[in-house]
Amino acid sequence: MDQQKYPLWFSPPKNLTKVFTTTLFLVLFTHLAFAQNVQGVVMDNEGEPVIGANVMVPGTSTGTITDIDGSFQLKVPEGTTELEISYVGYRTQKLTLDGSQSYGIALLSDDQLLDEIVVVGYGVQKKSDLTGSVASLKGKDISSLVVGNATAALQGKMSGIQIENNGGAPGGASNVFVRGVSSLTNSYPLYVIDGTFADNMNFLNPKDIESIEVLKDASSAAIYGSRAANGVVIITTKHGTDDGKTSISLDMRAGVEAPSKMLDLLDGPGFVQYRNQLEANDGTGFTMPSNLPSTDWQDLSLNSGAIQDYGLSASGGTENAKFYISGNYYDQDGILVGSGFTRMNGRVNSEFKLGRLTINQSLSLVNANLQENNWFGFEGATAPILAESVPENDGGFEAPDFDIHNFGGINKYAQASLEDNNLNSKNVLGNINLSYQITEGLSAKLNYGIDLLNEHARSFTPSFFMSNSDAVFNINDLNDLSEIRGETLLTMWEPTLSYTKDFGNNNFNVVVGYTEQKIETKNVGLYVQGLPNNDIQVTGAGTPANVQNLAGVNNVSGLISFFGRVNYTHNNKYLLQVTMRRDASSKFAPDFRVGYFPSASVAWKIHNEDFFPKDGFINRLKLRAGYGTLGASNIPDYAYQPVFDLNSNTAVANAVKAGYAQTQFVEEELKWEEARTINVGFDLGMLDDKIAMNLEYYNKDVTDVLVGVNLPGSAGTSQPIIRNAGSINNSGFELDVLYRQKSNPNFNYEIGANLGTFNSKITELPNPIIGPSTSEDLTRVNRFMIDEAPGVYWGFIVDGVYADQAAIDSDPNIANDPVRRSIVQPGDFIRRDITGDGIVDADDETVLGDPTPDFIYGLNFSGNFKSLDFGVFFNGVQGNEIYNLNKFFNIFWADDNKLSDVLNAWTPQNTNTDIPRSTSLDQAENRAPSSFFVEDGSYLRLRTLEVGYTFNASKIADWLTNLRLFVTGQNLLTITGYSGYDPDVSSTNGGRANRDSGFYGNRPDVNALF
Repeated sequence: MDQQKYPLWFSPPKNLTKVFTTTLFLVLFTHLAFAQNVQGVVMDNEGEPVIGANVMVPGTSTGTITDIDGSFQLKVPEGTTELEISYVGYRTQKLTLDGSQSYGIALLSDDQLLDEIVVVGYGVQKKSDLTGSVASLKGKDISSLVVGNATAALQGKMSGIQIENNGGAPGGASNVFVRGVSSLTNSYPLYVIDGTFADNMNFLNPKDIESIEVLKDASSAAIYGSRAANGVVIITTKHGTDDGKTSISLDMRAGVEAPSKMLDLLDGPGFVQYRNQLEANDGTGFTMPSNLPSTDWQDLSLNSGAIQDYGLSASGGTENAKFYISGNYYDQDGILVGSGFTRMNGRVNSEFKLGRLTINQSLSLVNANLQENNWFGFEGATAPILAESVPENDGGFEAPDFDIHNFGGINKYAQASLEDNNLNSKNVLGNINLSYQITEGLSAKLNYGIDLLNEHARSFTPSFFMSNSDAVFNINDLNDLSEIRGETLLTMWEPTLSYTKDFGNNNFNVVVGYTEQKIETKNVGLYVQGLPNNDIQVTGAGTPANVQNLAGVNNVSGLISFFGRVNYTHNNKYLLQVTMRRDASSKFAPDFRVGYFPSASVAWKIHNEDFFPKDGFINRLKLRAGYGTLGASNIPDYAYQPVFDLNSNTAVANAVKAGYAQTQFVEEELKWEEARTINVGFDLGMLDDKIAMNLEYYNKDVTDVLVGVNLPGSAGTSQPIIRNAGSINNSGFELDVLYRQKSNPNFNYEIGANLGTFNSKITELPNPIIGPSTSEDLTRVNRFMIDEAPGVYWGFIVDGVYADQAAIDSDPNIANDPVRRSIVQPGDFIRRDITGDGIVDADDETVLGDPTPDFIYGLNFSGNFKSLDFGVFFNGVQGNEIYNLNKFFNIFWADDNKLSDVLNAWTPQNTNTDIPRSTSLDQAENRAPSSFFVEDGSYLRLRTLEVGYTFNASKIADWLTNLRLFVTGQNLLTITGYSGYDPDVSSTNGGRANRDSGFYGNRPDVNALF
């Protein structure tokens, strides 16, 4: 795993401990003239003043809020006959104006937890009527976060949803796992944005989001069938209002991010001391000069970076026409040299009602530009004995030179400074939805959606010279330019019919539909070398002789589905939901394309039974249970078709002959992965729903898991064959608790907590799968094997180091192993004999840790005191381990800089240590995967701290209806025992995991499980 990742917000170095984003939020409304004064007092049903209640003239932007005593004064236009009073947690109430001098208004509590509408597949439901497991989050709950990726804002907000952030990489994508890892090919959920399928939600403007629902179990997600095995994330964007008002909102934010932590690396003199000790240990006789430079490359690479986030939106409408228009500009400098991210979002949403016909339209336009640093963290830190600049060298930098330093290596800062790696993406996602009310209760819908993504990846490396050592990295005689242009177009159309009917105490809701989806992927790549000079960076400046490589892809895949769902409710007590979906995917051979995915769930509202106490501590109790089957087809297109190389050559009769060879063997009977899920839970309300609780247990068995199985070398190809050859089991508990209290007239608060446990295990696999290499000597630290969690760390357990030769001689494991006895020296690791056979060998390797956490959790505390409001949000991860590659490269690797820990390495004078002797030979293989590198990755983080103040806007300006000033800090405090940069690391792209794969200059993402 790649540990060189950073959180989005950091506390700066050099004794700065907090980073704040100051945000000015202005909402501007139309100016109106005023004529008469109205005053009154707003109370709740317990006789307490309601502070901050909205008092509005219906159909206008004229309004105010109540003060500390619940009082208000408002100038209203002449002829106004009523006011509208609203407040979160209470029912909106109309006040008729009869000419009185003052009015008293009593608001009634609104049972929002029960009546809240949540979006489900192809419809909506009251939260109180759900039979499956659905997590819901409103847009307002994430709108205050300043993030380049909307997915990151979900972290810690929902139980059972694990978010791995890509550190502080600007605009970096996040890994999302719903109830654990469910596949060995792709464990990401399906995203449905305003009815259109998408692979992620990274490109969305968080302030455009109205709500997010996550369908976690089979009964709620089965209507999406083959796309739902890893869960479904449904995003609904804003569509305006029908109150006749038009509002314009301006949102301006600016902030600074900085590294939260610096590693304790050696300076120049310390590095010279370390290298001289290493040379002495290895007996080379070499002594490093003492007059070398001392450069802090970490300090040069990591700097504070500015973030700017500006948004403008307009919304409004009437009962028959609503609209929402927004634009957003986001710019993140990045804390890492050579990195940055900008994104521009535009959105137009509308809704029109024409009699029985309703037309909904959603359109999102995105232009993003990502500048990446592919070198920081690549095999350790840059040696500090290099000069910051060397003008006499082509490019202006130097790298270690074996003739001078007696070691090689790379200047990562120089590589990142010289290279230009840029990815520009343009995305159009939209849909149009026609709904026609045929008769009462019966309606027909037709949804057509597209998702068009254009990407231009460009990588330019100028000519340079840094060192004659490690020439593949440090000499570039001819500049390089690669460009890849790709386009992915998803089109889908879905006609559906829905019918709702009440028969006395029996209620039916039926949905049936059809989906046809097509995905076309095209890209073309060109790699040229040796352009006329470094200032000419266009492929057209080269000649055919400069062209080194070409690439191109043209893939088409399709999915055709039929689905149906029936919801039945009897007497508002007993609920039943039955779903069936039939999918046919082009990714499988014709005889195996069709999959059937049924589900059923029930619920019992016990609190509606006559025997249930009506005035007890518990006022609401609902039991839920469900079972269903979901599918997955996460394999490449055409995976069932063999691949032949038409340009293969072979030796025949001592001569090279042209021919062809099969380079990819296939399993023609590939079929769907299937995930069978059991979900049992209950929903509880106490003290008139001041306390709300949800507890669930789930168990998911994934069978026929699609796995790449290695073939013997005699097969003639190194490419694995994809087969249905594995099984995975996931189980766990989820708990959500919310407490809402109005403790006194001045102070309101809300406390929320969520927790999700994970227990993942591979139950079937033909052979263990070993993870990707993390170094040039093909070190692999992950393993996938039966009865273990996916991707466990595998290696030796070490019990310190041998203090002296006597300790080696007294170890029976060494005495019984002449091979190891000949290479182990004092200061080498003591490996534990797991098998007890007296010899330490490969049989003694074992599971060292599990990257999957035992549980994740979130804690939220928010409230207001008079006009002052606050919010504190913590999130945490517990029970996972991290393989710390910082320690691997920065203690053991032969080249580059080291952690200051190496100054405490074993020497004949320093035997009481757990740091092995410094050596570049490593005959005893101290750097082999072991427990020395595995650390507890648990952490508790203060994710967000926000304090705001709401002004009485009407007293400032007639046209201003809302003015709030607030200060936000993100990632202000992290409590962890992990010694690397940050424990919130994503399970992708570790070390050399993808260095030598993909088209030149563009590293692809490796399997997210690794």
